[in-house]
Amino acid sequence: MTQKKHTQNEEMEFDYKDTVALKQFLTKFNRIVPRKYSGNSLKTQKKLAVAIKRARYMALLPYVVDPRHNTHYEYEKKENSLI
Repeated sequence: MTQKKHTQNEEMEFDYKDTVALKQFLTKFNRIVPRKYSGNSLKTQKKLAVAIKRARYMALLPYVVDPRHNTHYEYEKKENSLI
């Protein structure tokens, strides 16, 4: 049985300009989190996907993450080489 994590999202309107809220529903590779894990209803998930796609089109969110240019990745790489 799946437990809903975001019950208040049923009435929530997603705005493509609110990138902080949209990043909660993206994986570390900037893929949209599936309904199964986010706990959204179908209607809410579709609104979320449209908002994320609009933010990507307007260049507010990246389409993909390049680990070569990710500073966090570089830090982990250096830290592991010291061990």
